[in-house]
Amino acid sequence: MQKKERPRQGEANKAQRQELVRYLVRQAEQRGYLLVTPETPKLATDYFRHWCKQALYPAITVELQGARATVIADTGPVGKGLEAQGRLWRSDPWPTLAATPDLQAQLTRLAEYYLSRSPYQAMCFRTGKDETILKNILAEDAEQAVHDLLTLWSHAMAQYEALLEIRHRADISETCSSELAEPSWMVALKQVEEQAETATDLPLGDTIKGPERLSTLLSKVQICAFLGLPTKTNEPKAALVQRLRTLLEADQRAKARFFDVFAQELAVEPWELETLLGCSTTERKRWLADGKLTPLTTRSVFKSGRELVYPVFDRRSIQRLTQEDIEGWRAEHAALVAMRRKTGAQKASSRRVQNKQARQNEFAMVESVFSEWEQHEFPELAAIFRLAYWTMWVSRWAKENHVKGIKAVKYQALYEQQRERWYARKDEAVSVLANSSYARIAFYRPDQADKITLSLCDDHYQSMKQGFYEGKRDFYVAHTKEIKACPGCNVTIELDYYSLYSLEIVADVRPDMRFAFHIPYPLGIAFLPPPHSLPHVTQAEQEDGLFRFGRRLEEGEKILYREKDVATQFTQALTEARRLFSSVEPSTFSEKKAR
Repeated sequence: MQKKERPRQGEANKAQRQELVRYLVRQAEQRGYLLVTPETPKLATDYFRHWCKQALYPAITVELQGARATVIADTGPVGKGLEAQGRLWRSDPWPTLAATPDLQAQLTRLAEYYLSRSPYQAMCFRTGKDETILKNILAEDAEQAVHDLLTLWSHAMAQYEALLEIRHRADISETCSSELAEPSWMVALKQVEEQAETATDLPLGDTIKGPERLSTLLSKVQICAFLGLPTKTNEPKAALVQRLRTLLEADQRAKARFFDVFAQELAVEPWELETLLGCSTTERKRWLADGKLTPLTTRSVFKSGRELVYPVFDRRSIQRLTQEDIEGWRAEHAALVAMRRKTGAQKASSRRVQNKQARQNEFAMVESVFSEWEQHEFPELAAIFRLAYWTMWVSRWAKENHVKGIKAVKYQALYEQQRERWYARKDEAVSVLANSSYARIAFYRPDQADKITLSLCDDHYQSMKQGFYEGKRDFYVAHTKEIKACPGCNVTIELDYYSLYSLEIVADVRPDMRFAFHIPYPLGIAFLPPPHSLPHVTQAEQEDGLFRFGRRLEEGEKILYREKDVATQFTQALTEARRLFSSVEPSTFSEKKAR
């Protein structure tokens, strides 16, 4: 008898995860919302949203964070479901929780009630038109909040369906009436013919030329109606167009009637207007915004899922514009630009004077403090605090260039080079500050202090991709023994790679002034004491942003503390500090780039 092959561990885990997803979705369907925790698979959220789309039900999720909860109600799946069922037309809006002022007021009262009960920083906001979020409400209120949102949704959906039916009936009625009514050009043709019988003086077509694309712009029926021919004629359209051109060239009154009747059909579109006037797209948009070009009407085109509306212009008014008119508009704009540049230059000059004075006042105020200490026989204290002060701004400029380097494309290498220069300055200063008598050094070890470099074999890599893991570290923590025993996997652990030395500069004579710096352990170990000999501290890292500690510059600080000014002041402070502490040798700390 052939022995059955034992299922692989990865396949068993996958089946278990799928069963877990189905269980969570069934629970969500029964409760009306999906309970989300850090362990909830993303696939469960996707399946729940798919069920909401089919059931025309808002996707409500409840995220628990201890005693707090965040409730998210997303009506987007309902709109997608209505579209899939063919119940939404292209111009129809999607359903929302607050489509009317009355519903908006109810939602506001509902949110205010739950926000007032929460001792946390609770808030209510909407992202777009689909999502409504109640953040940091009490966890015990979450289920009742979901119930109230569903009650509000039932009212909103009833009003929405009634409004949708009214819109569809109106659209059908309008479509039917437009199909039965005569086209606008036919009505205009009859009016022009009646006026021609009674008028003694008709406007002439002057020198306006007909478009080259007459056969494209007008139908055969329109041409026959204007020429007074029967609609069902065997004459080719090209011959009819030629007859029409001959008539327009010979009869100026007929040309005037022609442009009156077919003003909409002969309207100049934006691309053609640029050709006729010899202008750029920017000039066309500018003249339209200034009111120099008056649109006849608008047209629309459906592109990339959006309806794009653009103006069209009366051909007669466009062709009557002369080159002198165009040059006059350009000269007017050039004069306006020159005036604005002159005004801007004056404002910039005034702003530069103000900024210069502000910098002088700021630097004078800072220097007065350090000078006062020097006069009271504290030269060492003044030198160390002056260096710490400018090192703080050096650190912020390093972070500023770090952020710019991430966002930049063209000058990314330049920002990275400047970042390294600023960090090198900071490293020099820290090596001096750490050896002063005003330094307090401690060690900070975060929860995940070790750097794990993980190279997985094919089997473990596929297991990680099939599972719900945030990354290699998460997978390694869950399967540590298995990965270490695998000959195809390679694990390298750098201990305390993400740990930091904490350096504080404080003095008993000025307890209100304190400077704090953090040095990565791989850098600080070169000149600082070993971690086991230092007190260990617990510090709160920043949850948002790129940096665990510290910050980049604010906009106003970039004006007061320019790069070149900070570099100059820092160099002077570092030189003075080294002169007073000549026993401190320059550290090789700045030569290490293991950031």
